[in-house]
Amino acid sequence: ASEINPQDANAWRGRAETSTNLDEALVSYGYANALAPDDQTLKHTLDASVAQRLSAATPADVPLLVAMGQELAEVGLAEQAEQIFQRAVALDESSADAWVWLAGVQSDKTKQTEYLNRALEIDPRDSRARAGLLALKPPPPPTAPPAATAAAASSAAASAAGSRPRIAPRPARWKTR
Repeated sequence: ASEINPQDANAWRGRAETSTNLDEALVSYGYANALAPDDQTLKHTLDASVAQRLSAATPADVPLLVAMGQELAEVGLAEQAEQIFQRAVALDESSADAWVWLAGVQSDKTKQTEYLNRALEIDPRDSRARAGLLALKPPPPPTAPPAATAAAASSAAASAAGSRPRIAPRPARWKTR
């Protein structure tokens, strides 16, 4: 049913309830919860599924945890995704993917920066971490080119004096006819 109508929360709930794979069930509950955010029973079921999965997780599960966290983050379930990414980095502190995604679900810019820097310590070439850090930096103040600044200052001084800008006298070697 979820394939026929992917916008139907009940179809995703049914898929989760009939799934024999707990990870698929968790992601299906996530989709259902994203489609029906006011359904408290569904939210509690999702939270219980996340808690159960995280309690059974091992270091070998980190790539799968990151993938499940991504799915939940992409449908707007940042709280549950953060729990999954936190568990992933606790199980494997060397997972740059987990650190980058953990930064992505944070609202605190200090934590985002910390997590992205951690990802770069692990993989200095991680383009996502670099892009994230660049996005967090405030834009530099606008500056005018040096020549334009000097010309503007000269023009402003001349205007302030109430006269036309002075033109420097020609050097003696410039002969006029």
